[in-house]
Amino acid sequence: MRTLFLFLVISLTSHSQQSFADQSRLLSYSESKRVFWSKLYQGPGESLYCQRKFEKRYGLNIEHVFAASWMKNQANCPKMNRKSCRRFSPRFNLMEADLHNLYPAKNKLNSSRGNYPFTILEGGDPSPECDLEISKYGVEPAPHARGKIARSILYMEYEYGVNIDIDADSPGQKDLLLYWHCKSPVQEDDLIRNLKIVEIQGTSNPYIDGSIQIDCSKVIEYPED
Repeated sequence: MRTLFLFLVISLTSHSQQSFADQSRLLSYSESKRVFWSKLYQGPGESLYCQRKFEKRYGLNIEHVFAASWMKNQANCPKMNRKSCRRFSPRFNLMEADLHNLYPAKNKLNSSRGNYPFTILEGGDPSPECDLEISKYGVEPAPHARGKIARSILYMEYEYGVNIDIDADSPGQKDLLLYWHCKSPVQEDDLIRNLKIVEIQGTSNPYIDGSIQIDCSKVIEYPED
């Protein structure tokens, strides 16, 4: 029994220190871009922020929900550009390539969002594209996108040990994401997308498959729109 206990402790410790080793099939963002359009979104899809239905990728880009600049902070290359960070950090490459963090988004919104954190804005102006409010303080997505955004970023914390608040320079963002996760339950399209990603890169999002359960009664509540 003692031997088994020690084995479990060592295994859990190893995972927490090297959690980024699990996603090891897609080693670069260039690989992910190919399979993103050819396998993950090979048929009809829906854009993240605007719920735009699409058959082809025209006018769309690939959005890193946990922003690339935040990944550079976590990979210890914050002052490097992405190309240099890829050469410097194998860990950055795995994070940048992870399909659980990638969604289709309209080109203009992908650019406008940049690396702003997600938040609730008071009196923010919606984008002319759709219900997405952007200011210098952050980005407030439409309710339909909030659960997907939350589970994407929470996955990055689980898989790579990122610090949601510190790496994004946005204290309190994790509390908000947990609230969005609780308020926006997993939908059928989330489950289908998760299974496709499991087939492609071999890892599942535990916030989607239910292997991580959050006690929503203990989650901080935020005012509704």
